[in-house]
Amino acid sequence: MSHKFTRRAALKAVAGGALGTALAGCATIRSQNPFATDEYPTPQTVADPLSNRPQFRYKESTTELTRVDLRGHGIDQTGETSVADVIESAAREDRLLELPPGEYMLDRTVVLEDFQRLGIRGNDATIRPATGTNEYLFMAESPDSNAEFWFEDLTFDLSESGTGGRALQARVDSQLFIKNVNVIGTLDSGPNVVRLDVTDADGHASIDQLRLPDGALPETNISGCYVGNTNEGDLHFRECVISGFPDNGLYADPPDGSITVDGGYFSNNGISNIRVNGGSLVRGAHVRCDQPRPGTNNMRGIRLTDYDAQSETEPAVVDGCRVEMYDITHSDGAIELSSQLWNAIIRNTHITVDVDDLNAIRVKPPRGALFPTATTESLVCENVVIDGSAAGGAAVLVADRDNTTFDNISISQSGADRHGIEFRRSAGHSVAAYQHSVTGESLLLDQAEVSHSS
Repeated sequence: MSHKFTRRAALKAVAGGALGTALAGCATIRSQNPFATDEYPTPQTVADPLSNRPQFRYKESTTELTRVDLRGHGIDQTGETSVADVIESAAREDRLLELPPGEYMLDRTVVLEDFQRLGIRGNDATIRPATGTNEYLFMAESPDSNAEFWFEDLTFDLSESGTGGRALQARVDSQLFIKNVNVIGTLDSGPNVVRLDVTDADGHASIDQLRLPDGALPETNISGCYVGNTNEGDLHFRECVISGFPDNGLYADPPDGSITVDGGYFSNNGISNIRVNGGSLVRGAHVRCDQPRPGTNNMRGIRLTDYDAQSETEPAVVDGCRVEMYDITHSDGAIELSSQLWNAIIRNTHITVDVDDLNAIRVKPPRGALFPTATTESLVCENVVIDGSAAGGAAVLVADRDNTTFDNISISQSGADRHGIEFRRSAGHSVAAYQHSVTGESLLLDQAEVSHSS
C-alpha cells in the first residue's frame, strides 16, 4: 500500500496549496478551463491538481499482443449463431482477438479467465445478445499477478425489448485497458451495464471513450458504469458519455483506490451523474440535468462521498467542470459533499441552477463521531461561478461543518428569495473576493461564524 500513501500525500500537498499557500512555479490552468471569462478570470496562481499525480495512459495492445483474426476460426459474422464458443476457444495467452466487420450474437456469457495478457478488439463489429438474454456478455477475470486485459472498438446493441445484459465485467489484478466501447439501447431489464475492478493496490485502469448514451428505464435501478467493491487500484476515465441511468451514471466510490474523471459528458442520471470517493479528481467534465423522468430520484450532478465514513481521508477534487441543472425530479445539489466524506476542493467550475430551492453546492453534516474535530478546511471553494434563475433556498449551503474557505466566488441567482451562501451551526469559515447578485441575503448565518473580506 506504500504507493497509495505516496500518491495521496502528493494530492494532499496540492490541496494544501489550495488552502492559501502560494505555490512557486504552479502551472496556470486558465487554458484548461473553458469556463473562465474576462469577468470571472481564473487566477494564474492556482495549482493544477493533476500536476503532481502519476499519469496512467492507454497502452496500445497492438504492440503487446499477437493479432488473431477470428475469421480464421470460423466465426459467424451474420448474427445468426452464437459466437461464444469460438471466442473462448481462441482465447490464448498473449493474443488480441479481432472481430472483423459484422454482427455477432451471444446467447451466453463469454468467460475469459486465468490469463496474464489478453485482449479483444472489434473492427466495425456489433454484438447483440440473443432475444430475451439478460446475462453478462463478457466476463474477464484473472487473479494472476500482473494480469492485463484490453477491450477495444466494440459496439453492443441492447435495444431489443426484454433483452439486455452486462456488456462487460472485468476483474483483473494489474492493468485494464478499455477504449471506444459503445452500448446502445434503453434498457428495460438486466444488471448494471459495466462493472470494473482492479484488485491490486498498485494496479491501474484506463477507460477511454466508454459511451453509454441511452440509459435505462427508471424502474430497473440500473447503473451505467460501476466500480466494484473489490477494487483497490486507480481508475482513469477519459471522455466518457453516460446518460439516463436511474441508479448513478458513473458509480465509482469503491472502498479502496481512487478515480480520475477527465472530460466527458454525463446527463440525466439518477442518484448522481458522477459519484467518486476521497482522493479522486473530476476535471473538465460536463454534467447536465434537463430531462426528468418519474421514478428517477435525486438527480445530483457530482456527488463526492466515500464507501464508508472515515476519520482520515484525502479530499475529492472537482476542477474546471461545467454543471447545469435545468429540470429535475428531485436533487440534493448540483455538487454535493456527502456525510460520508470529510473534505473536498471545488475550483474553476461553472454551475448553472434554474431549479427552485436547489443548492448549487451542498455540504452535508458529517456522519457523527467517525469524523475528526479537524482544524483544517473541510471544503475549499475557489474560482467558482454560480448563475441561473433559481428561486428560494441558497446557492451554497454549509451545515454542521466547520472551517470552509470560499475565495473568488461569484453568485448571480435571479429568482425570488434566493440567498447566496448559507452557513448553519458551524464556525471557522472564510469568505473572500465574493461577488454576488441575489434577491435574498448574500450571507445568511444560522448559529454560524464567518470571516468575510471583499
